[in-house]
Amino acid sequence: MASEDKTTVGVAFSGGGIRSAALCSGVLRRLLEKSVNIDYLSCVSGGGFCGASYLDWKFRHDGIDDPKWHEQFFKNMRKRCGIVCDWTNPFRGILDTVVLISLLFFVVAVVPVLNVAAPCLPIAFVVDFLVGEILRQGFICPDSETKLFNSSKTFERNPGLNETVIKISNMSGSNECVPFVNEGMYFTYILFTVLLLATAFFYIFTTMLDPNGFLYSKVKFIFFAFLISFAFTFTPWLIEEYISVIPRSVSIGLLVFAILLWVCIPYMRDKIFWAILIYVYSYVIKWRVYKTNIVGIEYHEHSFNVMLWLSAILLWITPYVYAIQRVSVQTFSRWKFQRAFFESNNIGAFGCAGISLTDCFPSFDCCTSSSHHLQNRALYMGDLKEVNPAYICNLLVGNWVKDPLKEEHESYSLLSVTPNTIERIDSKPGEDLFYGRLHPEDLKVSDMMASSAAVLSGNMGLYQINMDTIRDIQMILGINMGRSLVAQSVKRGNTSLSVTYFLSHYILPLVIQSVIVAPVILLPIIEKMGYDEMYEHILVALILFTVSCLFLIALAPTGGENSGVVEKIIRWCILNIQQIRLIREISGVVNYGPVPPTILSLSDGGHVENLGILPLLKRRCKRILVVNGGYSSSDTAIANDLIIALNLARKWLRCSFSGKNGRDVIEDIKDHYVLKAPGIQPRTYSFKVEYFTRPYGYVDDVKIGEGEIQILSPRHPFKGTPNQYISSWEEYNNDTNQHLDPEMWGSGPDLSADETDRLTFGCCECCHDLSCRRCSAVCFGTFPFHFTSHQFFTPEMFSVYHREGYKASLDGTVECFLDPNIRWPRDNTILIQRLNEFECKDSSFSTSDID
Repeated sequence: MASEDKTTVGVAFSGGGIRSAALCSGVLRRLLEKSVNIDYLSCVSGGGFCGASYLDWKFRHDGIDDPKWHEQFFKNMRKRCGIVCDWTNPFRGILDTVVLISLLFFVVAVVPVLNVAAPCLPIAFVVDFLVGEILRQGFICPDSETKLFNSSKTFERNPGLNETVIKISNMSGSNECVPFVNEGMYFTYILFTVLLLATAFFYIFTTMLDPNGFLYSKVKFIFFAFLISFAFTFTPWLIEEYISVIPRSVSIGLLVFAILLWVCIPYMRDKIFWAILIYVYSYVIKWRVYKTNIVGIEYHEHSFNVMLWLSAILLWITPYVYAIQRVSVQTFSRWKFQRAFFESNNIGAFGCAGISLTDCFPSFDCCTSSSHHLQNRALYMGDLKEVNPAYICNLLVGNWVKDPLKEEHESYSLLSVTPNTIERIDSKPGEDLFYGRLHPEDLKVSDMMASSAAVLSGNMGLYQINMDTIRDIQMILGINMGRSLVAQSVKRGNTSLSVTYFLSHYILPLVIQSVIVAPVILLPIIEKMGYDEMYEHILVALILFTVSCLFLIALAPTGGENSGVVEKIIRWCILNIQQIRLIREISGVVNYGPVPPTILSLSDGGHVENLGILPLLKRRCKRILVVNGGYSSSDTAIANDLIIALNLARKWLRCSFSGKNGRDVIEDIKDHYVLKAPGIQPRTYSFKVEYFTRPYGYVDDVKIGEGEIQILSPRHPFKGTPNQYISSWEEYNNDTNQHLDPEMWGSGPDLSADETDRLTFGCCECCHDLSCRRCSAVCFGTFPFHFTSHQFFTPEMFSVYHREGYKASLDGTVECFLDPNIRWPRDNTILIQRLNEFECKDSSFSTSDID
């Protein structure tokens, strides 16, 4: 990392989905035309669609820029911009729709049902085995086979019964247990009281502990154990107590009402989810404990045992299915991105190059090697070491606190991946936290690009608390685009070690996971064979012991700098035991300490800093160009992402910012960039940065350099700075070295309101001719602020944003900004003739200024 180089030049492409990619492509076209030398290209989310695909194309062309493949590159981006559903080809559009719907059905319906159903019956069995007799005290229950109340077991449990009570119960015709007051029912109340008091005690105890402390996770686990125990005993008892007088329609109505609350009240969804789960589980527990019907399903011992075996199988496979679900949307997105934007000759017939089993099971990444540099395979980050500019992919790494004292309320940070390094943005100079654990040679370019665009994820960074629309969708559907990445040291190249690795990372985990579910499989067998109850006691004890061990290992800290044998074993378990990883991911366990988590949780870097400017500031670039393609709710909010980035740079990188006139940068941004009336809103704004550091042993910061930053943003034709004339592409022939087809790219870089205002939601061009533009504007936004969630782009929409990016580059004369040796960007007699035909508002300007 050239952190001390004060002459480097960097360009940042911001997040914003395909909208940002289109805008950034227009800026990139201008920079390539003028052969501007760039040292770093920092990309976030949608900006990475443009940046990563450009570098992939450049690598495939021997790392040399050439107008011929540049033309094909931009044509390909425009043609394939419909990354969600490409309806320019109807057959492909239908296929995309079918694949997308099938994926959503799997993610939203199949996997959640499997996750919820798997542990349900084992829990019911354990509750019945441990406290079933206590819960049945105070009830007269019918025989599970005859459905009558005169069985011998009924008299054994209720010695105070007489035949009159039995006759009355049989005459009622009810299959539910009938409440009956006796001495044994007091044991039931004692059980509830003990569990409730223990739950309250440990809850109060957790509030008194430091969340970052060693005991907090353990005490919290005990609290949840007592809370679940109380819920899974009291709720089934309460249902059986009053089910005879409560109509079934009321029970179903409560469930429907809870689901509606879950959908409509975002900030309560986690609590409502647990309430629904307990409610459903309680009916299954009631079914087992009281041997009575639920939803018309009669209880039979044989049926329960068969279902218990099926639950054991589900428990065995569910973590694997969950692992597939966790990455399915991200893998789908990666496939769509690289199929759309990467060079078609190198991504395979179906665009699946580089996508394999490793994308579903992160531990398989350790066996992946990228030592062979071939032109026709998926690129790894390490392959781009010799390609200029250096690609920087910005991601959010969640659930990792490196320094608990400084990051008390932040369990996330930015992660920058380059062809040479992987580093946290807040790491110290020379600090390599991933050495021996994870390297750029292990990471595919398309994988990092898709991970950087994982806007739907479990960790939303700065926006975690704000339950915005995107977060709501993710919570309702359970869709996760985040990436789980292994950060674990592995030795390669030695045959004996490879065999050891295979045994320890494939065979042993399968054995352990089989042992975990073995007691559940054996329970019905023991009961069917009529063995002594002692064996059932042993198996239930094994189940409880196994579950406790899994939770304790999953909640154990693993971030110590000097890890011992125990911590190494824990990290191995997290990596290889699917159940432990599942518990850890669902619980959102935070890793404390400088050592990276065994499994990195990656998502969109725009959840912290959407411009991608921080890595360039960390490298203390002399000149930085920022292309802001992010969403803004209004013209006055256009600088929000910039202000967030500047505040983070002050906090993490010791940078200082000011306007070009020396004024405070925030006030300068307001006056010269934001608070401008429509018609004079600038597309560009420049300001200064000063770099500081605090050398070891110093008390105060020391200035070590300075630089200049320019930001480009799109504007509506009526709102942006007025054009002196409407230019055409012909005036840029000397720059482009190619003829730009007006049917494809319009007449020139200058846009008209008619061209921008007709752009609506749509999968194909015909949608832009619809009359319902007002409705589309409300639902999907308008130029230049189409919503980021609106990814159904058409080639025409791509062209308009591309032209706006090119226009902003002209307004900011970006080639002159990045390279002061370049004078006026164009030498064209048509331009001079046009300028002489118009009266310039700036009287100081003269055509003699043109070189």
